Parts: sequence; structure tokens; C-alpha cells
Amino acid sequence: MKTNMLSTRKKNPVSKLLIVGCSGILLTLLMSLTVPTIAFDEQSTLTPTPESPLTHNTVFGVAFSPDGTQILTGSREGIARLWDVNTGEVVRTFKDRDNYTVGAKFSSDGKYVFTNSEASYLVDDGIVRMWDANTGEEIHTFEGRNPVLWPDGSFLLTDRAGVPARLWDVNTGEVVQSFDHSFVGATISPDGKYVLAGNYPQIMEKIKLWDISKDQVVFEFPAVPPEVKVDTASASGGLAFSPDGTHTLINGGLGYLVLWDMQSLQPLASLSGISPGSVVFSPDGQSFATVAENGSVQVWNVDMKNMIREFTSSDNSAIRDFAFSPDGTLFLTANTADLIQLWNIETGAELKQYQIEVPA
Repeated sequence: MKTNMLSTRKKNPVSKLLIVGCSGILLTLLMSLTVPTIAFDEQSTLTPTPESPLTHNTVFGVAFSPDGTQILTGSREGIARLWDVNTGEVVRTFKDRDNYTVGAKFSSDGKYVFTNSEASYLVDDGIVRMWDANTGEEIHTFEGRNPVLWPDGSFLLTDRAGVPARLWDVNTGEVVQSFDHSFVGATISPDGKYVLAGNYPQIMEKIKLWDISKDQVVFEFPAVPPEVKVDTASASGGLAFSPDGTHTLINGGLGYLVLWDMQSLQPLASLSGISPGSVVFSPDGQSFATVAENGSVQVWNVDMKNMIREFTSSDNSAIRDFAFSPDGTLFLTANTADLIQLWNIETGAELKQYQIEVPA
């Protein structure tokens, strides 16, 4: 049975976010932020912390801090690490559960780190933890997995396959809304009004657009271009809203990436030969990055007419995780051999390598 606690609160958190998003003020402010210029050393080596030896395929997720001076990496051995971009030194570690996969992300202001640990996708044991990025102190624990932060950082959505999703108040750590369904692979629109997600057990067969305040489906997107007919669904894909909320990218995990217009709800363009996995818009929304079937990461113009850049790991291992810097000039990749590389998007030049040392 669904419990909607938003209606009993003095302020509806979704309505509050809608006012900010619709005004355009928040987006304008974000786009006008000046990101500090970072000077890079020629080489840096990232070394494992002594309490947990690393193995190949350890790095799990990468992210830039909002000011671009630090990077955050998750791992498959229960630890998230905060690195100095320039020196390559570990600034802080966030110890979760041993031998668990840990994803990690920053809050929009960079003050907090959120880690998500789970044994596997099929085991209902996900935990999200909120940490103080400066002190490493654990602040709150949330049940669930795949944390999705609201644009202003006030609320957190968690989901589990086959388990009802929950909306949490980040400040109090309390549930403010429960749902009678799951949100698989969810992402939130910039105005905080809509959630784009798959739905267990269909997973990515149909990607649903939910009005989060009403908990209603307003549109269903196919996982592939409308003209393509498939008989199967995938549990691995990627979804993204453009920074201004006018477009979405849908990777249904079936080899296709589709660009949709959010006003007309019509497909605009599509790419084939795409690997299942994440898709990320650039900060200005004029381009996006996705993983190709050959294991490289390709950066395309948003209209999908021109590929701007293709990044391939220097050791030829497949790239799994990637991120744009906040100012959109740098690109970070991590491959299955735990090599992290920093690139200049305009020139395609490698600026720095961070090799995690793996015991023989």
C-alpha cells in the first residue's frame, strides 16, 4: 500500500523544487559558475589504501567534484576514495562494507558524498550512506540502492528491483514519500518534477516518465527506436536528461541510443552500435558521451550528426565509467584494468594518467 507523506507536510518538497526549476534561475546560476583552472603534473600514481588490497576491475564509477579539483571513485572492495586531481593523492576514504560494490557521487554543492553498496543487483541488501566530504563522518544511512539526488540536494530517491522506491529527506534522513513500485536506473529532471526510469520486472523494455508529485506515468518510451522491433528487454541501460530538461537520451541496453524531445515527446535521432551502460550530457547540453561496442567512449554533438571525439584507453582495455568536468573542458575515464585517464576534450590529448597499482 502506498503512503504519501508529502501531503501531510507543511511544504511539498516537489512543489518547492518546481518553482525553482521553472523560473530558470537555478539553471542560469549553474551555467554562470566559474570553475577554477587546474594545473597538472606530468604523472601521478594512485596507490591502494593499506587496509584493502586491490584487484583488477576494481574501480566502479568516477565523478568530478563541483569545483573540478577532486575526483571520487567507487570500488568493488567496499571503499570510495576522494582524490586530488592534480597530485593524485588520496584525500580521504569512505569505508563501507567489505567485498561489496560501492558506487559514489557528490552532492551538488560538493559538501557531501553519497555511497551505495550492494552485494549484487539480485540481492536485496542495498545501503546508501551520506558522508561529510571534508571530515569523512557518516551522517545518514538510507535503505535502497542507486541514489538519485534532487537538483538542490534536499531529497534522495532510492530504488530496489521489485521493492518499492522511497523518497528521503536528506537533512533528516527520514522517508517523506513511499511508492508502490520501483524506479530502475532512475534519473531526475532538472526541475525536479519528473523521474525517468525502467520498472521491475520489465526493467528497460519500457522507460517510463513519472510525474513524481502525483506518482503517475505520463509517457512511456520504447527502449529502442520506434521502427526497431525486438523481442527481449535488457536490464542494463542508461538514461539522462539534458541540463535544461528539453531532451532525454535513452540507452535501452539493446545497442541503440535515442534522443527524444521532451516537449513533443517525439524521437529526434538515434545511434546504433552502442554498448549497454551510462550516457552523460556535457554541462552545456550541446554534446553527450556514451560507450561504443568496441569499448571506447564517444562524444557526439547532441543532434547525433557528428562525433566530436573518441577516447580509447592506452592499454586498450574497455572503458566502463566516465565523467565531464564541471566546465566541460576535461573528460575522465576509468577502464576495466583500473586505469584512470584525464583528457582534454577539445584536442583529445591525454593530460594525466592515474594507475591504480594492482598486486601481482
